[in-house]
Amino acid sequence: MFRIHMDSGTCDVFNLDEVSGDEFENKVFLENIVLGCGKHQLYMYERSVVMGPIPFWKITLLEDSMTFVIISETICADQNEEKCSRFPIVLDGDKRRVFKLQDNHDIVVYDGESNCWNTYPPSLDTPTDASFLLNLLRVRGISETYGRTVHRMGAVESPLTFYVNEGICIAKIFRHAYHAFYHIIFDD
Repeated sequence: MFRIHMDSGTCDVFNLDEVSGDEFENKVFLENIVLGCGKHQLYMYERSVVMGPIPFWKITLLEDSMTFVIISETICADQNEEKCSRFPIVLDGDKRRVFKLQDNHDIVVYDGESNCWNTYPPSLDTPTDASFLLNLLRVRGISETYGRTVHRMGAVESPLTFYVNEGICIAKIFRHAYHAFYHIIFDD
């Protein structure tokens, strides 16, 4: 792993620490991993899991040995999980806060501090055209695989795209040559 110092252009190299070797070799599939950076923590998670437990690791850089370790903190599956065909999206990697849009258009958010999933229904202020558009959207999974505990998608074909950065979540719907943007606010 490289750490680049933006002001000087120099970089530091961190090698995988031996204590994380087995976890990394046997459970981390790089083609499915998203590497993220919170305000205080590096993390990675498997983006292809649409149903079931989501593999999630915190990454710690060890300055004294110039190595890094990964710590598994798998996000448990929702006990009442509805069918879901969309990739999970991390809202806050430091707190392991993840959201998923289910096929019934409910939004569920995993709270890493209480280790539970919560459903967020649309507020009364939600424009009616947003709900209408969600009901019209179709999702097609490409390259689906099923395991004992998870359902994975290699790709999803959908006119809906989510963008998340520093707690701000934007949904973009492309329909009839028109882009509509919606700011999603989670009212805690």
